[in-house]
Amino acid sequence: MNKWTKVALDRVGLLDEFLKDNPNPTGKQVKNLKIQIVVADRGWQELRGSFVGTWKHTPEENVKRLSDYVGDMNDPLKVRRVLNYLTGSAFRIGIVEGSGVEELRKKIRNSWKKLQ
Repeated sequence: MNKWTKVALDRVGLLDEFLKDNPNPTGKQVKNLKIQIVVADRGWQELRGSFVGTWKHTPEENVKRLSDYVGDMNDPLKVRRVLNYLTGSAFRIGIVEGSGVEELRKKIRNSWKKLQ
C-alpha cells in the first residue's frame, strides 16, 4: 500500500460517518465534502491503485474498468471520485492518455454537472 492510499484509507471512518447520516447523498452534499473524504473508500483505492503502471499498456481496459465502476453515473460519490482521478495532473499534462479517456472524462463531467 502506497503512502497516499494509506492516507486516504485513514479517513474511511469520516466517510462512513457521513454516509450514516446521508445514506443517499446528493451531488451538492458530495461537492461540499473534502475530496480526501470522498476518496476514502477501500474499493475505490484498490481500483485506483490497480491502474499504477498500466495506462501505457492497457488504456482501453482501464477506461472500461472506470466506466464499470461508475456505472449509470447516478452515484455522486463515484462520479466525483472518477472525475477527480481523470482530471489529475498525470491526465492534465498528458502523461496518461489513451483511447477513450477524453470521451469518458466528458461523460463524467456532464454527469457531475447534472448531479449538482
